[in-house]
Amino acid sequence: MEEEKEKRKAGRGRPPIPEELRQISTAVRLNKRDLKALDEYCRRKGWTHSEAIRKFIDLIR
Repeated sequence: MEEEKEKRKAGRGRPPIPEELRQISTAVRLNKRDLKALDEYCRRKGWTHSEAIRKFIDLIR
């Protein structure tokens, strides 16, 4: 006997992010020396690269 599986409607997916919370993504290219310095700084502070870059932007604003 084959059991019939109930078919579910496909979900609508993830709801869209509100415009005021949407962020623009950008890439930062660093040479090996600068990346090593960023790694060491983040390790000391316990931050991720993104956190360190955001805090730097807030500092220069």
